[in-house]
Amino acid sequence: MNFSIDDMELYLSVCALVISLAAYLNHRKTRKLAENTYQIALSTKHVTEIEYLKTMPSIEIVDVVSVNDLDRVILHLSNMRTAPFKINSVDVARFSPKKRSISNYIKAKLDSNFDWDFEKVIGYKWNPMGDLGYSEKYKSEAVEFLTVKEQERILVTIPDFSEYRTYRFTVNTSHGNVSLSGTASKEGKVHFCNEFHQSFS
Repeated sequence: MNFSIDDMELYLSVCALVISLAAYLNHRKTRKLAENTYQIALSTKHVTEIEYLKTMPSIEIVDVVSVNDLDRVILHLSNMRTAPFKINSVDVARFSPKKRSISNYIKAKLDSNFDWDFEKVIGYKWNPMGDLGYSEKYKSEAVEFLTVKEQERILVTIPDFSEYRTYRFTVNTSHGNVSLSGTASKEGKVHFCNEFHQSFS
């Protein structure tokens, strides 16, 4: 059976059309599969992040004690994971809102450490308490309590402590950073915190 040139061209055109249509359908199927895979990955990532946040450390102000005429705030740190974590540092700031001015706005844009509402407390000291009591400890005495398995208490000595000011405590750990702000009375009347933040390390 002989094919004319026109028949051959038609045959090749139909073959090319069929191949193109098959490639297009395959591309659509692959693209849809890739989109579904991406959505599943996003959903899994979201769930994982939520679970991570749920198991990050949390802190609460539990008491204020006076030792040697110095006021010491006691923080209670809880570990929600099976794996222990290490306390790296504690930061303390007091509520001191800045004036909403152009100069401060420019400073906020240029200085990443600029805080509109809090200022860093100078001269504070902290240590994990363990079972060592309320006095300040050195690292050689309290280093074993830096690793938190279930819960630990942190003693923070604040110069010029005032029960009428709001303080923000930030604890940096190997599982992330947690911070809270609140007030505490020298009579041990501690209010629940006003703000609580968690972030990945």
